[in-house]
Amino acid sequence: MRGGTGPRGKGTRARALRGARGGAHGALHAGRRASGYRAAAPEPDISQYLRLGPLGTALAAAHRPRVLLIDELDKADIDLPNDLLVVLEEGEFEIPELARLPEQQRDVDVLVSGGRERARVRRSVVACTHFPIVVMTSNGERDFPPAFLRRCVRLDLPDPDADRLRYIVRGRLGKAAWARAEDLIDAFLRRSATETLATDQLLAAVHLRLAGADMSRDQLLAAVMHRLDETLPT
Repeated sequence: MRGGTGPRGKGTRARALRGARGGAHGALHAGRRASGYRAAAPEPDISQYLRLGPLGTALAAAHRPRVLLIDELDKADIDLPNDLLVVLEEGEFEIPELARLPEQQRDVDVLVSGGRERARVRRSVVACTHFPIVVMTSNGERDFPPAFLRRCVRLDLPDPDADRLRYIVRGRLGKAAWARAEDLIDAFLRRSATETLATDQLLAAVHLRLAGADMSRDQLLAAVMHRLDETLPT
């Protein structure tokens, strides 16, 4: 999903030990006790140190699909789209910390992101039962690999017009804000035709007016509506 900066609906529109040991281990343990050897302390349960991130949490959902938001993908590391392509294509990824353990210790319950719930990780792999709904947003600041784009349903959001801006102002700041924002909306539209601005700048100007700021329209615009495509002096 691509669109300009600001609250235009891109963001709104939506990481291990158990095993059975047999008689050979028991005989060895008994022999060590008879010789006065003290067995090493049990290894700690690694699962208490692991927590799935948002992507792992979305893939590990057991009962119903989750919605995963990856906001402003164009500002992420350049390799992230290709890394995501592999994970989303296969619907799973491996946790290296678990993969290095003996095989019988790779089935664990780990915490998920944003809560105290746990998800089952089997054989050190987070695999999806219900594929998540993945929403990725971009401000259009760089291109993505064609192989990545082919697997996406693209939605380009146009810049908001006057009616859409009124709707945004009313939805964020209430009906009272609408009546007092008309001149600011007009000024925002005129400037955004030749400058890069964000709708949250407009909202900031309207909020200042509603809060009783003793500033004229031009002062409000100068205070908060700095063009975003301008290089700041060093």
